[in-house]
Amino acid sequence: MVEGDEITVNGTTMVVVGEIQTANATVYLIDSVMLPPSITG
Repeated sequence: MVEGDEITVNGTTMVVVGEIQTANATVYLIDSVMLPPSITG
């Protein structure tokens, strides 16, 4: 979700630095570890 200049993922994870361009991808630095639902329960 984008609110102003802040981007959140799943309502809790904040994007710290967005759109870092690399040779193979665009990278987003986030402030927490994201796990798939099958692992988190």
